[in-house]
Amino acid sequence: GIPGTVTISATQAGNGTYAPALPVFQSFNVIPAGGGGCTAEGSLSRDVWYDVSGVTVADIPLDATPDLSDEITVFEIPTNVDDNYGTRLRGYLCVPQTGNYTFWIASDDGGELWLSTDDDPANKSLIANVPGWTNSRQWNKYSEQQSAQIPLVAGEQYYVEAYMKEQGGGDNLAVRWQVPSGAIEEPIPGSRL
Repeated sequence: GIPGTVTISATQAGNGTYAPALPVFQSFNVIPAGGGGCTAEGSLSRDVWYDVSGVTVADIPLDATPDLSDEITVFEIPTNVDDNYGTRLRGYLCVPQTGNYTFWIASDDGGELWLSTDDDPANKSLIANVPGWTNSRQWNKYSEQQSAQIPLVAGEQYYVEAYMKEQGGGDNLAVRWQVPSGAIEEPIPGSRL
């Protein structure tokens, strides 16, 4: 048969009381959690640069070595932890269903969300951004926070990056998505990362 397909059929005959059983043939794709071609490891890498002024992503010194590099297990950083820093989250999304996805980003201060057309970072493009600041998980302050619908394929792995530049006051960064079924995962959980 076709790889990734299960076939079910009934072979038992009917009895004298009932009409003979008709063969049943059903095929369906089996997609393991996280998709058929990728396995969610449950985290994104996080880089943080401290003692950096400014409120835009362009103020983050990406060419310098980060002051902190670690992993996070959900597409969200801790909130209200510091001032004058920048952060980058990056990794891969394991897509659970084929169809159109919509993404949102919330951040304080400026933020950007980038997505590749595949697993290659070189193919990334900006899909959503925060031109000012938002409260934690405030998804609808700016129209730019929401992406267009983006077609993704189950089992494929997509490179993703998010940035946030904090100056003073509160600080946050989170990303959510709406999957093709209409469900919203807020923020995107580790089971998709």
